[in-house]
Order: sequence, then C-alpha cells, then structure tokens
Amino acid sequence: MKRYSAFLISAFSVLLLFSGCKARQPVRIGLLASFSGPMANIGIDARTAALLALDDFQRENEKFTIEIIEYDDQGSEVFARLGAKKLIGDGVAAIIGPFTSQTTIAAMTETEKAKVLLLSPTAADSSLLGKNDYLIRMNSTAKEYGSIYADQVEGTEKNKSITILADFSNKHYTQDWISGFTDRIRTFPGEHRVAVIDFNSQAETFTPENLSVHALKSKPESIIVISEAFSTALILQQIRKLDQNVILYSSEWAVGSLNELIAQSGSSLEGVIMFSTQFIPDSRNPKYLGFVERYTKRFGSKPNPMVVVTYEAFSIVFQTLAAGIEPENLAGAIINGGPYQGIQQTIEFDEFGDRITHPKFQVIGGNPIF
Repeated sequence: MKRYSAFLISAFSVLLLFSGCKARQPVRIGLLASFSGPMANIGIDARTAALLALDDFQRENEKFTIEIIEYDDQGSEVFARLGAKKLIGDGVAAIIGPFTSQTTIAAMTETEKAKVLLLSPTAADSSLLGKNDYLIRMNSTAKEYGSIYADQVEGTEKNKSITILADFSNKHYTQDWISGFTDRIRTFPGEHRVAVIDFNSQAETFTPENLSVHALKSKPESIIVISEAFSTALILQQIRKLDQNVILYSSEWAVGSLNELIAQSGSSLEGVIMFSTQFIPDSRNPKYLGFVERYTKRFGSKPNPMVVVTYEAFSIVFQTLAAGIEPENLAGAIINGGPYQGIQQTIEFDEFGDRITHPKFQVIGGNPIF
C-alpha cells in the first residue's frame, strides 16, 4: 500500500504541473524507471530529462497537452512488469523506459500483449536486436561496448591480465558485454588472462570491500568494473585503498550517470579510465550548449549521458504524437519518421526499431576533462 500511494502522489503531482490546456484530453506518456534502491539516480535523471523535454515541447505546442505518469520499477523485473501493466491500464500512449536490459525484457511481456510502444533509452542486450516488436532502443548493444573496450585495453595499455567485476543484477547486459569483450580479446596476438568475478549490487550480501580483496588476489594489471554508478563508485574507492597502481576502468553503464559517479567516487575516480561511445562531454555543438544552459538553469547541475538520451527519447515521442499520429501507429511512425536531430548526433532507427549507431570512442577519464 505504501508503494502504491507514493506512486499516486507522484502521478498526481505531475498532473497538477502539466495538465495545461483543458480544451482537449491530455495524452499520457509513462515513465518506467528506478526511483528507489541502488539505481534511484537513474530515475531521478530520467525525471529531470522528461520535465525539460516537456517544457521545451509545450513552449512550442501550447494546445497539445502531455501528462507524464511515473512508476517506480525499483530495478526489479517483477516491478517492471507490474509497472508496465499499471501504466497500460492508465491509458498511456507510450512508455519511456525501463533503463536496464533485464527490466526492459520484463516490461515487454505486458507491452507486447497490449501493442503499446516501449522506448528504452538504454537497454543494450543484443538479444533484443532485429525483432519485429513494439520496442524501440536508443542505445548501442552491450556486446558492441565490450568489443570496443577490448580494442582500447589491448591497443592502449597492452594489458595481458584483466579482471572483470560483473554486476549480474542486470545479467542480460553484463553477460552480453563480457561476450563482446572476450570474443574480441581472443583475436589479439599473445596470451590474455581474463578473469570474471560476478556479484549482485542489489543483494544484501554485496560488500565492496570483500569484492575488492577478491579482485586483487590474482594481481591483475587492470580491473574493469561493470555496474551502475553508485556501486561502481563504492568498488573504486575500496580498490584504491588497497592498490594505487592497478589500472581501473569503468563501464558505459556507470558513465551514463556520470554526475552520480563523480559525486560518489571522490578522489578515487582520479586515473580511472572511462569511455563513452555516444556522448561527448566537451562538445561545442550549439544545440548541446543551449541544452546544457537550460538544464543547468532549471536543475542546478550539468546533464549527463543518461539525461541527454532520455530527453531525446521523450522529444521524439512528443513530436510524433503532435504530428497527429495515433498511439497504435506510434512505433511504426517513429521508425519511419527519422532521421531526428538529437542533442549531439543524428538519430535514426532501422526497420526493427534499433538505433543505427556509429560508436565513437571518447576517453572521458584517465586524464579527466570534467
């Protein structure tokens, strides 16, 4: 009862803020994300992105009213499915989210039955590729990320001994990432020793201290942490207490919530190598600079990659609905309606609703520019 009441308060608050013009019934859009638990920062970023996207849209479309309804999936497959079902029952035209591959797959059990668009800004499991369904993805695949990291680890540092700390709370993403990394690293000359240590950041038994000790036992040259921002920060802190020399990498999953990662890591982030393939933090693109200015003025902090891609997802849905597209035709209209001009890059989808990506390797750590 407590959880459901909290949702009602949140939804009611959004309704009061954005009900707008009463001349027509508002179009409802669902936001399915984690607003509690270890990945609560993802939901907070998604909310701020949604609010700014709505502000920008309503400024140009005063007569077209949007109502955003939130549901907290708590990073859980069970609540992701329940959330999707609840939002569908509330009559949403589309659902933005969820934000992990695991919760996205769970939510699809409901959205596919109801034929409601599910647009995930960050779901990256390659098993979602190439399917004729109601899912649209804004992200590269985890397998691509893993392969790109392998190229950089081998090409930049010549590491032969690598330990991967793999958070299986989002196992679809993590397994896909590891597959991409190991498949690629095997193609390089010489012997590479890759050890994988799995853990669950949402389990009560998760202790960054013990995990760090375990990771360092084999004396690896480098450690790659695949987890969300908060848990990554805790792990980095513990490793740095024990070893100042091991080379540390943070995955794209954590970089998506870059502000949280920076805030929680403190000085332990210094020297950590982080990569982004679709976000350029020092971009001088005028559209991006204008977005940063509006976001910073509204929320008091700079947007991170998660905010940017979620803003773009909401904007695409808003624009398509405003063009007169009925909700049942929304997925097809978005797929066929591109390309769209994003904040930093052009956005285009293939016939299955998978974003056509051209990942660029951007080093945003090691010698931090933030």
